[in-house]
Amino acid sequence: MSCYSTTGFLSFCVMLEPITFAEGHYARLSQTGPWSLPHVHAHTHKHIELCFVRQGTGHFHVDESVWPLQHGSLIWLPVDSVHQLINQSADFYMWILSFPPELLSNYKPPPHHVAHIHKTDAQFLDDGFTRLAYIQGNEANEFNAGCQYLASHAQRLHTEAGTESFHNLSPFIADCLSLINHDPSMDGTALANKLSCSRSYLSRLFRKECHISLHDFRNRVRIELFMALHHQYPEQDLLSLALQAGFGSYAQFHRVFSQYHQCSPTVWVHKLPHT
Repeated sequence: MSCYSTTGFLSFCVMLEPITFAEGHYARLSQTGPWSLPHVHAHTHKHIELCFVRQGTGHFHVDESVWPLQHGSLIWLPVDSVHQLINQSADFYMWILSFPPELLSNYKPPPHHVAHIHKTDAQFLDDGFTRLAYIQGNEANEFNAGCQYLASHAQRLHTEAGTESFHNLSPFIADCLSLINHDPSMDGTALANKLSCSRSYLSRLFRKECHISLHDFRNRVRIELFMALHHQYPEQDLLSLALQAGFGSYAQFHRVFSQYHQCSPTVWVHKLPHT
């Protein structure tokens, strides 16, 4: 994890997330959804990420800005951009194509991160990603050619589409996000004390800039950290993982998890694809 300071305190705690490709593949296709491994912390890559929102709504924290997401949102994340999903609906589903810049001979970093494309173009991209997901890991040559074509086509669509409205985070809220990412066990009072402000002021400003309550965001980070820990250490018991994720007790964890996933932690574990 790398830490960048821009305000005299901690503005970003960033996890460098490595990306590995299957043998013979020049890219990787993944997705984020109810049963997928979440992007827990603010993180960055040494590859480009092309993201397409298939359904649902949310917000994306990219570098020092917050962008709204909806069906048809097309997101370009250049190498080393810091990003984190901070508020997605229960039905949120997003394709993520990761690839090196050299995959596109005419690649240029986009002037903006998020654009909204026409419904017909969105369906074309969704069909293309679905086809790539079907052949990934098997037909390397066809997969590589498909990725190159889709990325090139998406780059053109992104350039032609109008940018989504966005706003920049204040350094104050950027520091708050960093503190939560660094230690999700910190509650609102501890965060307010660390930032030398009142809890009510912090809560109001956080909701205004991040479009989610501070309480809900902390719960989301802790739940998603638990999910990532379980993926990495499936042999550990749920209580141990919940405590590592920042929960104070199993009862608290069970209540928050059940609200988030509409099922108990045990049921969620049994439904995982790899179990």
